[in-house]
Amino acid sequence: MDLNLRIRNYKKKGLLSENKRYKDIAESYLEKARNNLVAMQIDYKISVDEGIKKILEIAEFKEYDWVVVKGYYAMYIAVLACLAKIGLKSESHNASISALDFYFVKKGKLEERYLGILKSVSLESEYVEDLKVAKEDRIDAQYEVSEEFQKRKAEEMIDCAKKFVDRLERLFYEIKEEDKKEDGDENEKRDK
Repeated sequence: MDLNLRIRNYKKKGLLSENKRYKDIAESYLEKARNNLVAMQIDYKISVDEGIKKILEIAEFKEYDWVVVKGYYAMYIAVLACLAKIGLKSESHNASISALDFYFVKKGKLEERYLGILKSVSLESEYVEDLKVAKEDRIDAQYEVSEEFQKRKAEEMIDCAKKFVDRLERLFYEIKEEDKKEDGDENEKRDK
């Protein structure tokens, strides 16, 4: 299905909606994404470090599946932060991924106020692919019982999630700067 049509369908179903109030909480999403990265790293460190397990008095702790899950959610919540920053609320993982592609990768049309943002802010398509793969890895890790498989996926996720969230955080602050410029331009026009 065409990306434009998918976005329209998500909006029609209420899975993607414009809501300027989300701009006010966009930074909280970013903070939550960072916290999920930290939780992911803590789980991994405890899972592989016998010394930490001894200190915590938990002999049998291996939570590789949740390392992957938390990594995926760190990435996903970073996407929500960027969408919120442009006044979009998403109620679905698939809608969020499509919106990331549509609004940041493809630089599709949006209300005129956002055209300036989209001209100066773009996201490389590889990051959308990373999110799609992470979603599949999260599903695999959640239901796969092989410790070796889970550990390998956890190690891959740690690197991928950090890079992804770092990139979306840069995008988030690029949007923020562009918003300030646009707000300044609008105030200047009003003052004339």
